[in-house]
Amino acid sequence: MSDTDNQSKDIAALPHPLGVAPQWIDSAGRKIALHVSRPARTDSPTVPPLVLVHSVNAGASAVEMHSLFRRQAQSQNRAVVALDLPGFGASERTPGHVTPATMARAISDSLEWTQRHVAPGPADVVALSLGCEFATLAALSHPRAVRSLALISPTGMERRRIGEPYVQGGTRRNALVAAMLALPGAGRALHTALGSRLSTRWLLARTWGTPLVDESLLAHAEAHSRVTGSHHAASDLLSGSLFTRGIVSAYPRLDMPVLVAHGRRGKSTDFEAYGHVASRGSASWQRRIFDTGGMPHLEWPSDFEAAYQSWLTGHVVPWAASPMTVLSEAAKPKVSEAMNEVSRIGRRLGSPSPVRAGAPLAGAG
Repeated sequence: MSDTDNQSKDIAALPHPLGVAPQWIDSAGRKIALHVSRPARTDSPTVPPLVLVHSVNAGASAVEMHSLFRRQAQSQNRAVVALDLPGFGASERTPGHVTPATMARAISDSLEWTQRHVAPGPADVVALSLGCEFATLAALSHPRAVRSLALISPTGMERRRIGEPYVQGGTRRNALVAAMLALPGAGRALHTALGSRLSTRWLLARTWGTPLVDESLLAHAEAHSRVTGSHHAASDLLSGSLFTRGIVSAYPRLDMPVLVAHGRRGKSTDFEAYGHVASRGSASWQRRIFDTGGMPHLEWPSDFEAAYQSWLTGHVVPWAASPMTVLSEAAKPKVSEAMNEVSRIGRRLGSPSPVRAGAPLAGAG
């Protein structure tokens, strides 16, 4: 069997811990997996969809966001979309390099799909670790698609990064490491070692700051790292090619409300650039610190969700899918007649008609 056939077989054999089978969309020629939970009530939406972005490691997948996926779908009756980034989870593992632009494009395409097939209007986005950099790039390129952005343990906010200039397309790629990983079999061998249960447990323990890690997450990470072709994107991670140079200078360019949430334990505790970023941005920036490791949404799911909901309520503008989307069928003719009356008044006053009489209203049919 070819690597493509083996990969398809491996992906088909993966469990569905989020409770839904993935569906795939195209993103720049790559198949991207989306896990979608639709609200139990199918009347007009009053809560925007939530899009979840996982981190990047040897066995990364949307499973890392499972607590938010389930809790937000159930408690908030909202649509939730969790994507598997290119080269990870149930997404296609295409030979060749992936870049921050590849990842940002996948998120943008997922947001566009969500607007077309779930609910129009901007979505709330929650991203984890390196996924925060990709989500930021996507939000900067498509700001109207994102209502709010929550960054959990974001990379690029270390003290040493302050002042690092942002250049679009620039990465922190180490040419020597990249060349070593490009040697025949090197990238695959290193990925196999890093994806073993022992290595995965060690990496999770570093992230959590304790040997008591999420055993289910550990098992799923090991399974995803074994999918044929997983070493391609992992090699780009190890070479530094997935880290955006100067992301600390890109963060302040965000113009939607931003929440930064992180813990006090584990390998990711240096967020000293937060004050630098928040003070230079025009958006509303808020910060929440938990007595956890780098995955507070998994370690303290109830506390994290409460903090997240409180932030949404207090700092994010109310949402509506579109002015006409939430109207009942009975109300639409009345609104149409009212707009036509505005046109008639305008004509009597000799001013240009703001709405052509009898013209169909967007979303009214």
